[in-house]
Amino acid sequence: MTLLIVFLVLVAVVVALAYVVKPSTSSTLNGITGRPILSEPELAFYHQLCRALPHFRIFPQVAVNAIMAVEKHLPKAKKASLRNRYSQWHVDFVVCELENLEIVSIVEFDGKQHKAADDAWRDKVLAQGGYSVHRFRAKTNYTDEDIASRFGKPASPILEGEQF
Repeated sequence: MTLLIVFLVLVAVVVALAYVVKPSTSSTLNGITGRPILSEPELAFYHQLCRALPHFRIFPQVAVNAIMAVEKHLPKAKKASLRNRYSQWHVDFVVCELENLEIVSIVEFDGKQHKAADDAWRDKVLAQGGYSVHRFRAKTNYTDEDIASRFGKPASPILEGEQF
């Protein structure tokens, strides 16, 4: 009799847990994983940008849709067509003024996968939005002064212990 009661209690616990703990019903998400926002070389370059440009804020991996818009007066089909040309793009880094976050420039960190013709097209589209693009080649050693000189501000040394 005791064994039967223990068995019934176990069955009741299992049934109760089945209602509380719901298994994932979405098998379409299998195979999706997180990843770092920047690769190791991009992260190292990001830190160098922050060090070389302390007068600016640097934002990594910004969607072009967040910084460009299609003019509202255009017909709906034309707006969709234009937006679709850049809607899946992101830029490596956006350099902004400290106080008002006005965009100063776009920075692209070009690895071996970049193609000059594609880059020129992207630069042209970004220029239509009013943005200048500074391209830096991966696997090239830049000094902080090299980077800062492109932005018209001197690199200021970060004091020991200062965060960027």
